[in-house]
Amino acid sequence: MQVKELRSTLSQLSTEPWVISKEELTFTEEILGSGAYGEVRIALFRGLKVAAKCLHKVIISDYNLRIFSREMTIASQLRHPNLLLFIGATTQGRPPIILTELMATSLRAELSQHPLSNQQIKSIAMDVACGLNYLHQWKPHPIIHRDVSSPNILLKPSVANSWEAKVSDYGSVNSIQQISHYSIAPGNPAYTAPEARFPDDQTAKMDVYSFGVLLFEMSLQEQPEMSVAGRAEQAKMVQWDTLAQIIEECIAHLPKDRLTIARVMEKLKPIPV
Repeated sequence: MQVKELRSTLSQLSTEPWVISKEELTFTEEILGSGAYGEVRIALFRGLKVAAKCLHKVIISDYNLRIFSREMTIASQLRHPNLLLFIGATTQGRPPIILTELMATSLRAELSQHPLSNQQIKSIAMDVACGLNYLHQWKPHPIIHRDVSSPNILLKPSVANSWEAKVSDYGSVNSIQQISHYSIAPGNPAYTAPEARFPDDQTAKMDVYSFGVLLFEMSLQEQPEMSVAGRAEQAKMVQWDTLAQIIEECIAHLPKDRLTIARVMEKLKPIPV
């Protein structure tokens, strides 16, 4: 019965516009990164180089495919210049594969090699905030990213020695966490808000906290501490006073004391660099 249900679900999903056949993919040998859920490789799709996220740890079942399908359908509807472009996903066989546009590098990789100028920090911060604000304004319910971190902020060169930043993994974070057997607290623990381990307390303010951590990571060019107290101490080291004030209001311990992303954008715009 389970096999018949799974085949029925696969048949229904095959009509979704975002579904891509694995036969259309040609994988290269280049691996862009790997993590708890699988790896990201460069692949060719209809003559285009794309990033292919192979979800090796995801268990294929009728229930899991329905969750995956729901999240991919939402991802296919999201359109914003500061969200990584979702191209499509596979549903047949193992592992499921999510295709996105290919970017030049990640914020984490860039910070490991070069310091950012104040202009670059402000530009990247605004791009990320714009992308998150779009997610948080989604109707009928806000979309919470839950894993805002420097590896998930992807970059491509822009004008005047700057970067264009895009938020990645917005369409797969929720589904992978639901259908995998990982800890209940979502995201990278070095960026995670104090309330993240309590599902009933998870709101868009979690992303605001992670964004604040991202700001001091860019300013200090060092990875965030694993503890909440350690991150609070790092934030105090930021020398750019106006940015330091925004960071303080983003990483407040209580969600109610944090800014909204929309308010963050208002505060970032007039900052001189």
